[in-house]
Amino acid sequence: MDALDAQAPDASAPDAQAPEASAPDASAPDAMSGDPCVGIATRASDDEALSDAIACVSRAGTSAAVAAAAIAEMVTVVEGRGGFPVLGASGVRFVYVRDARWDAEDDARSSSEDFAAARRNEPITVAGEFNAWNPTSMPMQHHGHGLFVASLAMRPSDAMRWGYKFVARDPATSPVWFSDPLSRRFQYDTNGRISFVRGDTRAGHLEWIRSVRATQLANERRIYLYVPPGYDQRETVRYPTLYMHDGNNAFDTAQPFSAPATWDVDATSDTEILAGNSRPFVIIAVPNNGDRMDEYTHTMDTLSGRRLGGRGAQYLDFIVRDLKPEIDRRYRTRTGREDTAMVGSSLGGLITFYAGILHPDVFSAVAGMSSTFGWGSFGGGTDTMIARYRAAGSLAMRNQRFYLDSGGGPAGDGSCTFGGMSEPRDNFCETRDMRTTLVAAGVTTFALDPSATMIQPANTNIVHWYEADAPHNEAAWRVRMFRVLRFFFRP
Repeated sequence: MDALDAQAPDASAPDAQAPEASAPDASAPDAMSGDPCVGIATRASDDEALSDAIACVSRAGTSAAVAAAAIAEMVTVVEGRGGFPVLGASGVRFVYVRDARWDAEDDARSSSEDFAAARRNEPITVAGEFNAWNPTSMPMQHHGHGLFVASLAMRPSDAMRWGYKFVARDPATSPVWFSDPLSRRFQYDTNGRISFVRGDTRAGHLEWIRSVRATQLANERRIYLYVPPGYDQRETVRYPTLYMHDGNNAFDTAQPFSAPATWDVDATSDTEILAGNSRPFVIIAVPNNGDRMDEYTHTMDTLSGRRLGGRGAQYLDFIVRDLKPEIDRRYRTRTGREDTAMVGSSLGGLITFYAGILHPDVFSAVAGMSSTFGWGSFGGGTDTMIARYRAAGSLAMRNQRFYLDSGGGPAGDGSCTFGGMSEPRDNFCETRDMRTTLVAAGVTTFALDPSATMIQPANTNIVHWYEADAPHNEAAWRVRMFRVLRFFFRP
């Protein structure tokens, strides 16, 4: 998806006066020890943490190990607070660390984004909307040990989106354009990943968290986010949240490990929010990994003679105990259950409905699209999610909302015999069975029109949509996503 109002870094960029770059202050030693390499994480501001890191790596005699530790401490503390680039009293400070650890793979389509020391040669410069995408007007100062900084003695206005990229040189001195690997705010456009100084009111943008530790799963997870238009301007407003699985397929095919098509959910969210069809909200998209079948399932099952699955409780513990507190710390979220929702497709829909029954105190709304509700019966068992909801008794007093949909349709003879994991009916029959189970449990207030711009009645607690013959893929889920947003974030 093209980033709204983002300028491509080419010769046709609009003319603008290049602001003056100024050198950052590197004289901020530790107040207690006098050593700028010590205690960077305790600095009161991101500006001070960066200044100490600069002083540390610039100091004669600083070893590579000490410099690397100082840079790591600075990056970690800034990413956990205001993020990059650093906005401080002196203006905007752009930071690049020439190291594979910090120059992460963040655009699967563009080879210029891939780290290679030979394509990160100096001079390294900053080009953006603030200097007419001039690749030479703002050089970054190399302070040593791979830490580059450029300062801009201006603050962005609320009306400016301020896209930018870095420009390095390859062995032939040709320019290599790449997005800021540390930038918190970014978007994908036709030229790949583009970084932003801050967002604006015209469109939402993407953000990311480098890593959150999943305690029970004993692994690290990168997290992608969508924040709505105006998030950076409305500094006192708090937002409801939508947790989403398969987050590597959520926004753009340039995301690492993306499917051939994506949900493009940032574009859908912008459309619905700006049209007034839904309240503004934040999306937290958790990418999957090689353990997807284990993490997205509530019980073990047998597929092709293999026993697998059943780590869903640990995965949901990660979201509830590890991830959600970190999101609520870093972002202006509304933290209560009434403002916390979840959506997923296929096995992601299955694990979403498991969250609804396992953590009703956290999630007041759950959505499953083409959900694999047959899991637990493929090997001849009976421990399906439908069976668990059936055994839960009345749901009428839980004050939860449920969204169900599927494509496909019944078999040619009208039967609902499951035909395997890749069956063409898009889990139509299993979804219909879950609807029947929810209704029997007291979830009975259906939307009069699931596609209406304003879902009625206001106390609707179930939506079921069927898209005849729709396939089982992200492109199909993208088309149906607007109903989830209108239902969960009714204006």
